[in-house]
Amino acid sequence: MHEGEPERLKGAENRDTQLLQTVEAAAQIKEDSSSVDSDDSIEQEIRRFLAEKAKVSTADKSKDGDVSRNGTVLVCTPLREEDIKQENQLAEIPIKSISPLSGQCPLISPAQDRPLLSQSLLPDMSTVAAHSHLPSVQSGSPSLLEPADGAEKILNEPLQKPDFFRVSELFSLNDLFDARVHLGHKKGCRHRLMEPYLYGCRLGHDIIDLDQTVEHLQQALNFTAHVAYRGGVILFISRRRQFGHLVERTAKYCGEYAHTRYWQGGLLTNANIQYDAGVRLPDLIIFLSTLNNVFQQHVAIRDAAKMNIPTVGVVDSNCNPSLVTYPVPGNDDTPAAMELYCRLFKMTINRAKDKRRHMEILQGMPAPSTPSS
Repeated sequence: MHEGEPERLKGAENRDTQLLQTVEAAAQIKEDSSSVDSDDSIEQEIRRFLAEKAKVSTADKSKDGDVSRNGTVLVCTPLREEDIKQENQLAEIPIKSISPLSGQCPLISPAQDRPLLSQSLLPDMSTVAAHSHLPSVQSGSPSLLEPADGAEKILNEPLQKPDFFRVSELFSLNDLFDARVHLGHKKGCRHRLMEPYLYGCRLGHDIIDLDQTVEHLQQALNFTAHVAYRGGVILFISRRRQFGHLVERTAKYCGEYAHTRYWQGGLLTNANIQYDAGVRLPDLIIFLSTLNNVFQQHVAIRDAAKMNIPTVGVVDSNCNPSLVTYPVPGNDDTPAAMELYCRLFKMTINRAKDKRRHMEILQGMPAPSTPSS
């Protein structure tokens, strides 16, 4: 083997490798160029397609009608003669004749289910309601919302005046003084909650403030009159034996009820158990004496408070007025004072019932038949 032969072999191998690299580079360049050409051709086809589509859409738009600013197409259909006649008739209708209370809009054709006029020509319904003189739901017209009802008028009219039954004319402060309503018990029997109603102490006896008695008695009589006017059940209660007959006679003359005997606990709270399920509890209880004896409060006051029954009670200086709805500070031991209380309540209840009958006659309503006493 010659010495220069290995060098020639190495040179040939180097040339072969260079040739292969050149061929691969050329092939790579060819592939890149072909890919670029394919991409360019695809992009050109896309542009050509979009251009053709744009031309077609432009032609359609110019054919159909105008194009709005936001790109939406307004399709205008030709109006028929019937539509033009209806449109002219609607144009002659004044705005006031269009009522916002109607269930259907008069500018909508029910047959074609499309507006006959453009939205720009439609009047604003808020403007129509503002200029219209027709009664609306929010106007509070009694002819639409609340028809005039004689029964409602009879019940609501006494609530419009503070002293509808004029109970303030039934008595005066001098009448209370003459009946010895201001006399209380001894100072040692005073209840601490009755101190705001006391005028002072005289010779060891409490003196009740008659100015407050007048105010509280007027409120109690006014409330009693409203209950009697509305047909409520009123119950008179007194545990004093010496005044039992007077209380029962007063209730009889008023057409109401009285209880002057021993009060069994639970008559109000367990009425459904002790009596029938349809028993009616009193709407107002008048206590002419709030004590069972000298030191114990009447049980009916507690039961009435549990059953949310309003109460009117004469409270002396030794009584607890906290559970009484309308307390009347005054003497509950003197016969003259008790006769005054019974007379005032009897006159108030009868006046309220007579007023109710008079109002029903004025309204032309049949008066209910009352049992003869």
